[in-house]
Amino acid sequence: MAGKQMQSMFKKILKNRIPFITFFVILAGLLLVRYFDTSGKFHVLEYLLYLLILFAGTWSTRKTLQLFLPEPVTSFTLIILVFCTNLTYIAGVGQLFQPVILFSLYSLVIYLAVSSFRSPRLYKTILLALFSGLTLLAQGTGYLVLLIPLFWGMHDRTSAKEKFTRMVKNYRNSLVFIFVILLVVIVPVVILKISPGNISFLDFKLPGLFILNFRYLWIDLFSFNHGWLIYSPVILLSIAGFYFLAERNREIYYAVFILTFLGILFGSCWTELGSTDVFGQIAFVQLLAVLSLPLGYLLKVISEKGRIAITLTAVFCSLFLLLNLFQTWQYNNGIILKSGMTADAYCRVFGRTNVSDLEKVLMAGIDPDPSLVLKDTAKFTRKTLAFYDFSREPVNSGSKPGPICEVFGRRVYKMDSTVQFSPALKEKYSDLSKKRQVGARLTVSVYVQETSSLKGGFLVITSVHEGTSYRYRELRLWEQNLKPGQWQTVSIDYLSPIDPYPGDVLDFHVWYTGKESLYIDDLKFELFEPKE
Repeated sequence: MAGKQMQSMFKKILKNRIPFITFFVILAGLLLVRYFDTSGKFHVLEYLLYLLILFAGTWSTRKTLQLFLPEPVTSFTLIILVFCTNLTYIAGVGQLFQPVILFSLYSLVIYLAVSSFRSPRLYKTILLALFSGLTLLAQGTGYLVLLIPLFWGMHDRTSAKEKFTRMVKNYRNSLVFIFVILLVVIVPVVILKISPGNISFLDFKLPGLFILNFRYLWIDLFSFNHGWLIYSPVILLSIAGFYFLAERNREIYYAVFILTFLGILFGSCWTELGSTDVFGQIAFVQLLAVLSLPLGYLLKVISEKGRIAITLTAVFCSLFLLLNLFQTWQYNNGIILKSGMTADAYCRVFGRTNVSDLEKVLMAGIDPDPSLVLKDTAKFTRKTLAFYDFSREPVNSGSKPGPICEVFGRRVYKMDSTVQFSPALKEKYSDLSKKRQVGARLTVSVYVQETSSLKGGFLVITSVHEGTSYRYRELRLWEQNLKPGQWQTVSIDYLSPIDPYPGDVLDFHVWYTGKESLYIDDLKFELFEPKE
């Protein structure tokens, strides 16, 4: 008798084949990513599994929406869900396994919870428990997914009593659900030592520490540095849709609202979400499967208001779609910064298709590489302060040249253990320029014998305040891939402090701490003054 029951159960699972197949696709995908080299011959197979997992999530979301909404509304909701949120980047561009898996698991759990609530069956309970258990393993706060089967259909005291009575009546299904979840979770945790949310072969983990406070909530939602509602503003429509979901389908409202509310609160407890190199906020991606329901109900209400309301909504959502696709492109091309984005930087790049490397550095609040700044020669007036070719007297030297010798018929400056410093240029900022900030460049030709090395050679530019050096910058000659036995030209660029003290000194020189001979020639000191 038991054998016939098992056979009947497997026939029902096969009949509902897509969730069944999806389970094994996800399981096979996880195992393959864990045990095979994804950068080699299994790369194509990995990508195929990734697409199947994504398909499982969107398919399940569609099946759930079809249970409550008409087909046109369902299709439009899916388009908004996929193309108007940061799911476009995460699934299509970034191809991150963990958030896509979580999105698919949440979608499958919701679909199976609805199906089980409407017609309880043992095979549905087993599948629901399997997907719920996988969610617990894939996410540190995955236990929240259990709120879906727990609260589904509960909206008042009477419905809560009916839910409890149903669970008692179908106690076998309830025990199987608990047993399967424990089996799915305990076996990997105990035997494989897997910590939930920290599976080693998943490619993304929420950064920082989980601290139970909600002070990061505003930042995670509204910051220009990965704020969810800033880079996926269409989510505001889903939030508005909760009103209509509560009005038209009270049975599912509490399960959807409580899961969304707690998911956002607990997702914001990670201390370093703003430092993630992901477009928008990644901690809430799985909630898109849940938010599809209030969004769908909002669109359903709009569809009942007439052609004008439908047209305006379509235009409005089209703008969201174009904005999301364009900003996804901007982020992928470095126009929207990976981290450190501010409101000022966001306004500066809004709608732009090209941003210079210098602008990116300045937007990030990083001290820019002087070479990037001085590369734009049109913005500067360039002046030679001093030049030594050692075949004649130096121009504006400010110091006397040291030992000069002849190498291959060329008069050059010789440096060794007895001569560590080249002719230098030391000028007060008040004598150099009236500008708030200036640039400087030290250029020199160097020659080292074939049997020698450049170890210990430096090009140095620094600012000096009352004998103390600051804003020091050096170029190490032995790191420049210079070839012994050849004359080669090297240079170093420098940006002065903004508004330096007028009595501070700008100091250029070559410093050599090696013992073997180093020859230099064509030593040039240049000043770059901004034209504006």
